[in-house]
Formats: sequence, structure tokens, C-alpha cells
Amino acid sequence: IGGGERQNFIIAQHFCHSAFARLGPSGYHSLRERVMVTLSARVGGHAHDLLFKTVHGRYLIYNMCWEDPRIDRQLLRLDADSKLVVLTSAGCNTLDYLLDGPAEIHAVDVNPRQNALLHLKLVLIERGDFDNLDRMFRRGAHPQFRALYAAIRPRLPPYAAAFWDKKITYFDPGNPKRSFYYRGTCGAVAWLITRRLFKSGRKLRDYLFDLLDAPTLAEQRALYAKIEPALWSRFSTWLLRQPTALAMLGVPRPQIHLIQQRYLGGIVGYVSDKLRHVLTEVLIHDNYFWRAYLTGSYTDHCCPNYLLP
Repeated sequence: IGGGERQNFIIAQHFCHSAFARLGPSGYHSLRERVMVTLSARVGGHAHDLLFKTVHGRYLIYNMCWEDPRIDRQLLRLDADSKLVVLTSAGCNTLDYLLDGPAEIHAVDVNPRQNALLHLKLVLIERGDFDNLDRMFRRGAHPQFRALYAAIRPRLPPYAAAFWDKKITYFDPGNPKRSFYYRGTCGAVAWLITRRLFKSGRKLRDYLFDLLDAPTLAEQRALYAKIEPALWSRFSTWLLRQPTALAMLGVPRPQIHLIQQRYLGGIVGYVSDKLRHVLTEVLIHDNYFWRAYLTGSYTDHCCPNYLLP
């Protein structure tokens, strides 16, 4: 809290205590509770906004796009006359839309690190360097990442080069995380959760990998029934309630507030229900979003379209 906000908070407390003295015991406790809850909510809200701004002002957030571009392309029906403005995120969907040959795509993002990621992909594509694109973004790491970066760096805009000068080690296969998909703030949360799950036992790990390759919804449902209790451990539910974790996942306070106010069970209930739907009602064998976060990589056929052979 800034100095001015802290002073206002102290003044408000002093005013409240003076007013409470004239209310009597029951009125005092009732009003005091309401006022202090309101003040705490405001302070907590400011803290979350500051944390969210700090995370987005210093770090790469998204290492992949979370929205399914297949749905967008079906609805938008892009053609040679189409002009789009899109949120960059990790750039995956921008590259997906290009497959329909629109006239223009303008990728914008409040976080310039997201555009730096898109530029890195674009440079490899412009060079026709699809083998290295595949290693970096399908497998999530590259054994010669330093030499490759030295070759492509001159093609990057200055701001993107400045970012990757410091962060190209995201693609180092010798790093303990071993994959780009465990870097950035979303990747850090994914790494933390998956390591925790894998440490829960070999049987759970096998169930998770079997789920990714399940050929039918019936098998998915049977496997998810075995996995679900472990997914919602005390640690997982605690983590989802933390403002830091939600800021790292890129969830702003208005969205959190909307879910808490309108969804039974709040954030944990919302995520639990949506995850159950995705993993039991939608075929997962080509769901590259969850595969990358569980395994650290895509496969030849389970990946974004820009990485398909």
C-alpha cells in the first residue's frame, strides 16, 4: 500500500472507532465488522492489482495460447479480405489464423514480452527454418539453442532481442525444467502442479499419461474418476486461492470477482467443474494444451497447426 493509502486507512480506522463508541456493544460489533471487511477487501483488491501489474510488467506470462483457434476460424470464416486485430498471447493463434490467408493481422499485447515471443517464431518461419522451429516449440528445447539464437538474433527487432538475450536459456534442455513450456509465469505454475502430482505416486503418473492417449470418452471418464481426488488435494485448492498464483496465470481481479460472486464454489469450484467437463466430455487425444503442460512438449500430431509437418 502506498503512503497515502496507508494514511487514509489509519484515518478511517480512527474515525470508525470514534463512531463505534456511540453505538453501544451490539451496534459497535455489527458496524465494525462490516466496515473492517470493506476496508480489508479494498486493501486486498489494491494489493492484487499491484501484484498483477508487477507480474505483467516484468515477466513473460503465456508460453502458449489457451483459446482453441479451430473455434475462432469456424466462426470468423477468414478469407483474403479479412483484417484482424488479435491479442498476441504466445502468438500460436496468430500463426493459426495466417493459414486462412487473411489480408492483415495486427497482434497487440499490453506485455511486450508476448510480442517478443511471436517475433522469435516469425523469424524462424521467415527463414524457412522449420526443423529448428519444431525443436524449440514442439519439443520445448534445443540442444544448440545458443548457436541458433546467435544466427537469428540480427533479424529480431531491438526490444525482442533485448528480451531473448536474457531469456534464451528457456530452451536449454539441460535446465532442470527441461522445457520452454515450464517457463514464464504460467509455465512456473504448471511445473509446480505437475511435479506435485507426479510425486503422488507412479500409479497416478501412469493414469495421467494414459488419459492423454485415451481413444474414447468412456476411457477418459474412467481414468478421470481415478485421478480427480488427487487433482484436488489440499495443496491444489490452497494454490488456486492465492492471489499470486492467479496473477501468474494472468487472471485479473474483475474476472476473479465475477467468478466468486456468480459461481457456486468460487474459483476452486469453477476450475474443478470446467476441468471435469474438458477431461470427460471432450476427446483429449488432440488436446495439445493439456499435453504440453503435463509432458513439457507436443507430439507430431498433437500440436498447434503452425507446428504440423
